[in-house]
Amino acid sequence: MLLLAVLAVVHSVVIGLFLLPSGPVRSAAGSGLLSSYVDPYFEQSWDRLEPNEQQVDEALQIRVQLDTGEKKPVTTPWFDITRVENRALRRDVNPARMHDAARRLATNLNQVMFNIGKSGRDQVEADFVERSPDLVTAVLQAVDIDSKALRTYGVVETMTLRYTSLYAQSVYDRPIEAIQIRSGRRTAPERSAGKGARVTDLDFQWFSTGWRRLYRGSEDARKSFAAYTNGSVS
Repeated sequence: MLLLAVLAVVHSVVIGLFLLPSGPVRSAAGSGLLSSYVDPYFEQSWDRLEPNEQQVDEALQIRVQLDTGEKKPVTTPWFDITRVENRALRRDVNPARMHDAARRLATNLNQVMFNIGKSGRDQVEADFVERSPDLVTAVLQAVDIDSKALRTYGVVETMTLRYTSLYAQSVYDRPIEAIQIRSGRRTAPERSAGKGARVTDLDFQWFSTGWRRLYRGSEDARKSFAAYTNGSVS
């Protein structure tokens, strides 16, 4: 007990000296010696002292080709599903897990996009409207993508395509011929980059698939999504 008490006192003194402004007392103790003790184990940054500050922002967007009765379909602007989610969550004190599904899908899609590398992303950007989207994994296999990353990408794209397809059918009132998905990620810079820098000040790094055949889903699934989205597109 006595040894622990002595160690606690010594630790407190060292931390106190480390926190002192530059001056004779701190210099006498040795700034380098103090840092060698504090930095490896007890260093703190403003990022840790501000747990509520957002450090990473991720987005999931879609655009579709609408059949308007003309010779060529009309391509819509990009529609940000996560932005709609964010607005809804601000008014919901007890959100269901479904209410942040788009952000979780964006997180997963961004991760697998990083994992398959540039050569894999080049293949993913190809269109698979006339062909089954399941062939994407076969194309990735041909460019020697890591087997684990390959399997994970196949699962994540399938999940994301089904979710976004049902979402699109619930918010657009015309037949949809094809859908395209993109996910974005931006990370806040370190404090050293400038005072008050926030993640929302930065641009997204975007990863996009090519055009995909729409997943129609069951009638019950489409009705559920229609009730969930409740007219997200104005």
